[in-house]
This record gives sequence, structure tokens and C-alpha cells, in this order.
Amino acid sequence: MAFVKKFLALALVALLALLVGCAGKEKEDQTSTPLSEFPKEAGNAGNRSITEENFGSLPALDANFTLHVLYFYGATCRYSARSTPNVQELKLNYSRNVELHMYEIWENAENRKVFDEVADAYGIPAEKRAVPTAFIDGEYLIGYQKINDYLKNEIDVCLRVKCPNPLDAPKNKSIAKPI
Repeated sequence: MAFVKKFLALALVALLALLVGCAGKEKEDQTSTPLSEFPKEAGNAGNRSITEENFGSLPALDANFTLHVLYFYGATCRYSARSTPNVQELKLNYSRNVELHMYEIWENAENRKVFDEVADAYGIPAEKRAVPTAFIDGEYLIGYQKINDYLKNEIDVCLRVKCPNPLDAPKNKSIAKPI
């Protein structure tokens, strides 16, 4: 009888693990398009946030500092279409201190090459690469939901702490180490 109970308990745990794994995969697929689905001719948000409690402890903005953010998207990707308008709005709102580089990588091979170089430097496995993806500091955000939820806050933090340029990550791997 004890053997049957152990067997049933293990079977239940395995079934739950399978269901949770499938649910997680489904959610990821609903916010980004994997590279494996890119056209043939064409590449984790931190826990930092600005709150009323910590705002005063952040350094003041430096008018001479320019923050670089990389945003990679697919021209006809339905998930990119959900984040690109928000990214374009951020680009307009932060035009003074932020250089928001937008790279279309489904139809532009050179941009795809840039994406692959930066993703390699950040240690993103090929099977996890997808659009839309944003790189800021040592962080990367994959999927429209994460980009829409976290990118503005990451920009606000990085403007104050002077985050490095993610385009430098292929030459300086220490940049791509999340805080």
C-alpha cells in the first residue's frame, strides 16, 4: 500500500510539473516570437524600481549623460506590434537623454547580426532568442509584456546610475552581467 501511495504521489508531481512547464511555455509564446519562426531571409527584468522611498537616494540626472537602449523587433511580428508603439513613445519622451536604437531584424540582415552579437554577449541561448527584445544595462527584456511593463522604469533608473551602453557588451562581457 505504501508503494502505491508513493507511486501516485510521484505521478501527481510529474503531472503538475508537466502542466506548469506547458503553461509557462504558452505564456512565453504569447508575448514574443521565437527566432525559429523568423523568416529565412532575415536575429530578465531586474528587480530595481524607483519608488517614493528610494527616489531621493538615487543620484541626480547628469545632463551630459546619454543612455543607450537597444530594441529589436520584427516588422510583421504581432508581438512586436504590441510593444513598438510604446517604445516609440519612450523614444520621443526621453529624446534628450536617451538614445533608443531600434533594429528591425526580420528583413535586415545587418540588424540581425547586431542582435546575435549582443544576445551572445548577454548569454541568451539561441533557442530563447525572440522578438521583441530590449537590452538596457546588463538586463534584457524579452516579450512585449516585459518591455511594456519594465522598460520605462529601467530607463529611469539607468539615467540616474549611468548604465553602460549595451552595444559595448560584445567587446566587454562584464556589461552583460545582470545586477
